[in-house]
Amino acid sequence: MASAYIKHIKKNMIWMGILNLIAMIFPFLIRTMMIRYLGSECLGLNSLCVSVLYVLNAAEFGMTDAMVYRLYKPIATDDSDEVCRLLGQYRTVYFAIGGIIFIAGLILSPFLEQMISGDRPKNVNIYVIFLGYLLNSVFSYTPLAYRKLILLANQHKDYEAMISSLCLLCTYVLQMVCIVRGNYYAYVILLSLCSLTVNILIYYTTQKKYPQYVCRKKKHDKDQTLRVMGKDMLGVGIYRFRDVSRNAFDSIIISKMMGLVSVANYQNYYSVLTIPITIRRIFIAAVTPSLGNYIALQERDNSYLVYKELLFLQLFVSGWFAICYFCLIQDFIVIWIGREYLLSVVTAFLMALYFYLLGITDTFKMMRETAGMWNRGKKVAVLEMVGNLLFNVIMGYFWGIEGVVLATIVTLMFLNIPFEGSIVINKYFRQTGVGHFVILIKNMVWVTGSGLIISMLYAVMPDVFIWKFAVKVLACIMIPPFLFVVGMHHTEEFRSVMRRLKRA
Repeated sequence: MASAYIKHIKKNMIWMGILNLIAMIFPFLIRTMMIRYLGSECLGLNSLCVSVLYVLNAAEFGMTDAMVYRLYKPIATDDSDEVCRLLGQYRTVYFAIGGIIFIAGLILSPFLEQMISGDRPKNVNIYVIFLGYLLNSVFSYTPLAYRKLILLANQHKDYEAMISSLCLLCTYVLQMVCIVRGNYYAYVILLSLCSLTVNILIYYTTQKKYPQYVCRKKKHDKDQTLRVMGKDMLGVGIYRFRDVSRNAFDSIIISKMMGLVSVANYQNYYSVLTIPITIRRIFIAAVTPSLGNYIALQERDNSYLVYKELLFLQLFVSGWFAICYFCLIQDFIVIWIGREYLLSVVTAFLMALYFYLLGITDTFKMMRETAGMWNRGKKVAVLEMVGNLLFNVIMGYFWGIEGVVLATIVTLMFLNIPFEGSIVINKYFRQTGVGHFVILIKNMVWVTGSGLIISMLYAVMPDVFIWKFAVKVLACIMIPPFLFVVGMHHTEEFRSVMRRLKRA
């Protein structure tokens, strides 16, 4: 059975890797072209619209996670009748959520002007651009979109990734043509067409691969599933809004306080950070369906061992990329778009620290959601969200972009990690957390030591920019994993992970 899980994880990781490779390379190229052909104001407007709609998309109240969780067991036990009954309910919910997002977007659109400080893009109607992004979000919840839940619950995220890869590749190429020709409106419209096409193709793929799963809504049981799911969806929704408060509101607050150009400069740094975030989440997305299935069928002691292995891997990836980001980002920005787009070294350090802490929280989140613990710690999640927004405003006012990033770090360190870690480790696994704490301490020592060694090496090198950058890249690639193996090879988690990889 374990080999079947690993097989699904491999396929999911391969296709998720291809999808995310496309989603990393082409947006980076598009961002570069937008700076050159359309200007930083248009780039900042893009970031603002995406951030606002990211908030609206949280209106789904995390329904996807709750719905997939309830499909795991009937699919694992081959209960097709129950799957069909659930799908009948899910189709209705998806349609309703799309309508809610559309109405909320229309209500919010008159206030868009108030969110922008300073210059606006010339000859661009910001409301038309916002409407284009709004339709893109709405099309993600068409009556056809619910069929992707079948793929997720059957551990076939690879099929969704195949379809999305093809559609995104075509869309990105056409968008680059639109940017060169200066057609900003066509660039935005293509996003909506891509979302609609993906949903249509997924619908027909699931119809062919899983013909036994057809919506079957029983009249006498019309609202039973939704009532049962309501509590879970509310719990996931609170966590979803909390996650939104970490990123989406950053761009909104920066836009309001500092203008669209500052949003663009901040997003230049964040767009580079999304590359390691995406790579890490490829692993999470590939593992989550199989982990959910495993938890549904296995004892908690076995699940705890798997969790420790996943945390160990997550910390390694997070630490390695945090080192690379901090050591390389300033030089990379200069090479990429020029010194005039540089932010402070403190901002670079804070964003690297944010990424590292996010790796810990993402592991807690993956474990909590796959185990169905959506209603644990809701009050703390609300407190974290409110605290993050409050600190964003206060710290952003006094320290600008640095303050906005620091606000998120403070709430992660003092609210999220202690309390959410307690939910997963103490409440679910019923463990003391000593082993978990030891893993964190060892990893932080490794991260700090690797960063110091690379910084000292950089300080004694001849002052030749390109040469120093090339050597620093090699040092970041080679030194951290070497020190990790040397320092961790004797640990139980390292040996366990290596055994599992060899069996794969």
